[in-house]
Amino acid sequence: MQGALIITSCFQMLISFLGLWRNVVRFLTPLSMVPLITFTGLGFCYLGFSMYLPHYVKTKRRICDRFSVLFSISCVWAYAQILTSSGAYNKASFDTQASCRTDHAGLISGAPWIHIPYPFQWGRPTFNAGEAFAVMVASIVASIESTSTFLATARYGSATPVPASILSRGVGWLGFGTLLSGVFGSVTGPTASVENAGLLALTRIGSRRVIQISAGFMIFFSIIGKFGAFFASIPLPIVAALYCFFFGYFNDIVTVIFTSHATVAALVAMLLDCTLSREDDVARKDSGSQWWEKFIFYNADVRSDDFYKLPCKLNKLFPPL
Repeated sequence: MQGALIITSCFQMLISFLGLWRNVVRFLTPLSMVPLITFTGLGFCYLGFSMYLPHYVKTKRRICDRFSVLFSISCVWAYAQILTSSGAYNKASFDTQASCRTDHAGLISGAPWIHIPYPFQWGRPTFNAGEAFAVMVASIVASIESTSTFLATARYGSATPVPASILSRGVGWLGFGTLLSGVFGSVTGPTASVENAGLLALTRIGSRRVIQISAGFMIFFSIIGKFGAFFASIPLPIVAALYCFFFGYFNDIVTVIFTSHATVAALVAMLLDCTLSREDDVARKDSGSQWWEKFIFYNADVRSDDFYKLPCKLNKLFPPL
């Protein structure tokens, strides 16, 4: 998986920093942005309504149905802890003890308080074409959904509409994050969180300091060895059951694309939008192209530096085009 993430990160950074994603984004108009942003958020509505709507429709609270996965993990984990403490695995084979024990030969007690991760600490990455293509398709879906999240975040943060070059640069930094995930042994790549965009809409706090402080907390907890060892003590059969339950659909590349509501909405919206005449003034006005043209390019608006300039003089290394 490390090799697939490294290959995908190179692909994602190339299409963004070379300007290919910027050219794709310029085909977007306000008319085609509406379904893209809407379905990015509405794609998670079934999670919220399935949890809160029965509370108002029925008098009974289906707590076990809402938190079935959490309760299942807690119960089985506690049961495994009881078996481990009672010595049920003491005479079992080495493979059984390695898979089912919760202490894993003193995993939590033996973990250091401070652990600094380093590149390729789990060994050399392996490269597989099938895994690489599957993750590349997933990165395209993540780029489309992240683009819609960027647009929504700019609106909620009271900023000017995001220029195409800034959207492309954001996808490029997602690719850089994917590269770090592959180098440090993570199993997934990063993507922009639509939940954070919704939180920004509620708080109206558009400062980048909030994100920087949050990133600092995440980095702080990542170097605490005891924190990671606690979750690593989950028995492997429980982890395997979760993988089978949640991630079985990743084997089908086509399914990855068409299970994303935002991706399907963006493709259909851009296709229908391209059927409109670009020379007809009425069609351009209805699609919002006349208003949107002054925000497509970074230098077209004098306020772009106020909202989208990179800190620490990084704008010189990654200039917006």
